[in-house]
Amino acid sequence: MGTYPAGEQTKEKLYEVAHEVFYEYGYHKASMKELSQRAGIKQSVFYYHYKNKSALAKQLYASFGKAHSSAIMEEILKKQYTNDAVTINCVCSALLLMNSVVNPQVGRFWAEMYTDNLTADIAFSRHFHELMYKKRMKKFDRNDFEFFLINSASINCALILAFLDNRLKVDPQQLARYKTENTLRLLDYSKDKMENITNDVLEIAKKIPIQVGEDFHIVLDGKTIF
Repeated sequence: MGTYPAGEQTKEKLYEVAHEVFYEYGYHKASMKELSQRAGIKQSVFYYHYKNKSALAKQLYASFGKAHSSAIMEEILKKQYTNDAVTINCVCSALLLMNSVVNPQVGRFWAEMYTDNLTADIAFSRHFHELMYKKRMKKFDRNDFEFFLINSASINCALILAFLDNRLKVDPQQLARYKTENTLRLLDYSKDKMENITNDVLEIAKKIPIQVGEDFHIVLDGKTIF
C-alpha cells in the first residue's frame, strides 16, 4: 500500500524540486511554501514527508556528498594517485570547497547549512570525517571527534562566505590549502608532514576534472553523474 498522498512519488518530487529551489534561493531564503508549490502539493502535505526544510536539505546534502566523494575516490584509486585514506578524504573535501566557491549559488547553500551546523548531524558527513579521524588518531575520543567535526564545518562556512563576500581575496586553490592545513593540524600532523600532504592533495585535485553546475549537477570528465 502506498503512502498518502501519492506516497513515494510525492516525496521524490519534493526531493527533485529541492535541487532547483535550494540552488536558486540558498538554504535560508528557500521556503517550504515554494518547495511545496514547485512539487504541486499543499504545504500541509510537505510535513507528511519531511519534518521541516532542514530535513529535505540534509537529504540533498547527503546524496550530493556521497556522489561527489564516491566519484573522486573512484577516480583516485583507478588512476592510482594514492591509497592513503586521509589524503583521499582531504582531496574530496578540497574539491568540494573549490567547486562551491566557483559556483556561488552552490557555495552560498553549503555555507548557510554549515552556519546552522547541519553537517554535524548528517550521517554521511559524520562517517566521512570519522573514517579519517580513526585512521589517524590512536585513540578515538568522542568529545575530540565532535570538536573536529564542528571545526571542519565552521572553517568551511567561514572560508566560503569570506570568499563569496570578497573579504578573502585569494583563488579557490588557496582556500583549499587553508582548509586542508586546518584539517591536518587538527589531526596532529607535524608541520613538515602537513605541508607534504597538503601539496599532494592539491596536486591530485588538479588532475580530477569534476565540476558542480546548475541545480547541483555533478559532472566528471564531461559526464553528468548526479
